[in-house]
Amino acid sequence: LTAIDGDSFTATLTAQDDTQGNGLVIVQASYFDLSGNPGATQSGVVLIDTQNPTVSVEIAEASLNVGTNSSLVRFEFSESVEGFGADDVTTSGGTLSNFVVVDGDTLTATFTANENVETLASVSVGSAYTDSVGNTGTVGSGTVSIDTLAISASIVFAEDPLNVSSNSSIVGIEFS
Repeated sequence: LTAIDGDSFTATLTAQDDTQGNGLVIVQASYFDLSGNPGATQSGVVLIDTQNPTVSVEIAEASLNVGTNSSLVRFEFSESVEGFGADDVTTSGGTLSNFVVVDGDTLTATFTANENVETLASVSVGSAYTDSVGNTGTVGSGTVSIDTLAISASIVFAEDPLNVSSNSSIVGIEFS
């Protein structure tokens, strides 16, 4: 408590990290003016939010392939956020499209796998977004296994060409 003059004082209220709620300052009725009149208990409340918003990235499909090459992606934030958009998301192994805002803390998009790849793809969110009081968001990501390599067959004839004296051939088939 620091005295400014005879009737004004200051103090510092420091909120704990990772806290959300109210801060309360109470001045008890244990003070008197110069004439001896007692003071009344007074209180003040301040909103405290020192929690950084978090995000989970959920890819609906467990794996993607030629037949099922896209999946819904759900971005679920721990609270309503501001400043989040497609530019805050990076992908590997595919692309995102069709962003839809479900509510203040949920968005969806469609992830489409790249063609002719076999990889573990990812959808990652950076930390450029904030909550309503300006706390910076945390990063989050989700992964999905992709195999969009088209299967093919290679055929090799032991005898080529076939003719009257050699009219049969062993045929080798190799799948890739």
